[in-house]
Amino acid sequence: MKKLNTIILFGILQFNVCAQTYFPLVDSNAVWTIFHYSQFGNSTKKNGAFGDTLINGFTYKKVFENFDYNFNLTNSSYKGAIRESNKKIYIMYYGHTAESLLYDFTLNVGDTAKLTYYNGFQYAQKVSMIDYISIYGQNHKRWKFNAAGLHSEEYWIEGIGSTFGLLLPLWTGSDNCFTLLCASQNNNLFYEYTVSSNPDCYYPIAYDCDGTLNTASVSQINLNNNKTILFPNPFSNSAILKTSVALNDATLKIYDVLGQEVFIQPNINAEEIKINRGNLAAGNYYYKLTQKSVLISTGKLIIE
Repeated sequence: MKKLNTIILFGILQFNVCAQTYFPLVDSNAVWTIFHYSQFGNSTKKNGAFGDTLINGFTYKKVFENFDYNFNLTNSSYKGAIRESNKKIYIMYYGHTAESLLYDFTLNVGDTAKLTYYNGFQYAQKVSMIDYISIYGQNHKRWKFNAAGLHSEEYWIEGIGSTFGLLLPLWTGSDNCFTLLCASQNNNLFYEYTVSSNPDCYYPIAYDCDGTLNTASVSQINLNNNKTILFPNPFSNSAILKTSVALNDATLKIYDVLGQEVFIQPNINAEEIKINRGNLAAGNYYYKLTQKSVLISTGKLIIE
């Protein structure tokens, strides 16, 4: 019995160690896709963090915004720049000379988050709960806020930001709803919407995570639990991409490091896909596997 208790205690300690790992905000080559519902109509918008800037001796990441289906830096407006220090995220809004607090990931239950937006509006909400959420196998700490208006609940998640959107923490507009649909870095997902995250503000809409196309009306059945293995990787002549579910009219696309599509294989109806090198030069590539506009898998492949 003593040995069993020791094992249980060790397991609890191990879980706590894993759970307490802090994830800094992803702020480089990243795109957040947000769904916006209002009485005047629905739309999606995107925030993208690209490039550094030096302000008052601090290095910031520049943040842009557009309303295109795919994020396009040349067609975006500059919103400001963010930096992280001691688990707090600060933003220097465009046209401002003093930074504002955007997130505070040191808050405890009962503490009040106080933020000032670019327009001078101030928002304050108490933390009602703190727990952990598993995202792609990693435990991220999250803070829950109970807000007024249509926003019945909001979460801040380590490494990701608010479930209302990167630049919308604590937003409480009475006739607006915002939902963070997904976030990606270098075309690889690091967050995607789930029904439990913000149910009051979500309506079915087709959207793209800049490398990931999703249609909410398409049932994802077991695809979310799908596992894929690419082997060998790196490879010289060919590799096998193996999935744990049977594919039906799936499409495989391969992109180079500049995001240019260099290979496409449609009409896939199997659990194994053979990838031939063909005329592809040695180097790093990224692949995206979709089925009926639903993302199945993304990843990196290396050709020697």
